[in-house]
Amino acid sequence: MAYCPYCGTHISYKNEKYCIACGETLPTDLGQRLHETTKWWKAPLLAFTVAIVAIISTYSYGSYAKSAALQAFQDGESLALEGDYQQAGEKFHNAMSTSTFPAAKLNKQLINAVSQAYLHLNQAEEHTTNGDFQDAFASVDKAEKQVSLFTGKLVDRVVTDIVSTRNQIAIQSIQAKLDKEPSIQELKVLLAQAEQIPGFDSNDVEETIRERIIQFVYTRANDHLIQREYIEAQELVEDALYYTPESSRLKNLQQIVTEEQIAYEIGNNNPKRSSLKEDENSSPIQITKKEATINPDGHVRVTVTFKNEATVPLSRIGIQYVLEGETESTQSVYATPAELQPGETGTFTYIHHDLHHEHSLSLMEVYWHSS
Repeated sequence: MAYCPYCGTHISYKNEKYCIACGETLPTDLGQRLHETTKWWKAPLLAFTVAIVAIISTYSYGSYAKSAALQAFQDGESLALEGDYQQAGEKFHNAMSTSTFPAAKLNKQLINAVSQAYLHLNQAEEHTTNGDFQDAFASVDKAEKQVSLFTGKLVDRVVTDIVSTRNQIAIQSIQAKLDKEPSIQELKVLLAQAEQIPGFDSNDVEETIRERIIQFVYTRANDHLIQREYIEAQELVEDALYYTPESSRLKNLQQIVTEEQIAYEIGNNNPKRSSLKEDENSSPIQITKKEATINPDGHVRVTVTFKNEATVPLSRIGIQYVLEGETESTQSVYATPAELQPGETGTFTYIHHDLHHEHSLSLMEVYWHSS
């Protein structure tokens, strides 16, 4: 086979005088055409080709590594949001080892912080169960500190759990204090604390405290009213209405106190009376329910409901009753509403804070004023 000695191009015919590729005059000695001459451009072309292949291979591997790291990173984020922090941490570790991935390193640090935060929250729940509320709050503070340097969806969820746990501790703390029969002043403080706690559960606690305030004041103000201590009764009711402005019971009691005071001052405080004894009952008041029970705080609670069977409105209705048990107690209580139309129902609930055992209830008499 013949070749051009200048450029190495294959020569098809031995009698050719010129190279069809480079145009050089071919040697007449055919022996000089028998060896292929290395093309001058082959060496740099080969080097260039090798370099390109190396670059492409490196890029392909880098792209693959980055893609694998990104997938591991995304899987880690999903697992973290699902609460599987151990698996999430492993995914972020894989993302770090597969490729240079600063975000994976940061997220692994975040996962460690989140895991520690939830350990503190679990400790807070244990402290709450044991009644160690200050220690519980301290554990929540530690959880909050763990994630304070991070942001993102996962941190938002942790912060939500931190806030929820702190609120639950506050609610449980208030409930524990309610179980210890707080005074009226302590009830006011607890109500102020409960009002600072957001959420449905706190609303229930607020209503419980308000009901305690209403019942406490209703009982004490009624005692002042029976003793004709009108100013003391009014002050108690007005103060309680500041904390329970929607209480119809206290508003009605306030009206009764005012009317009783006016009637007393003008000398017109002579109510009509009628016996409620079973064999002597001829009053316009029909008793529909009466009971003496032990309330959740361990006190005797008397509840009476009745109906106005008269043809005219009756106002400032009061009932006298006797409790018999280990001790005997006689009590008079004003019922609400302040005025009862014909056919309407009235009621009262009175708490005997000094009685803690079961007693039998006997109604003695009812008194009222005609409108």
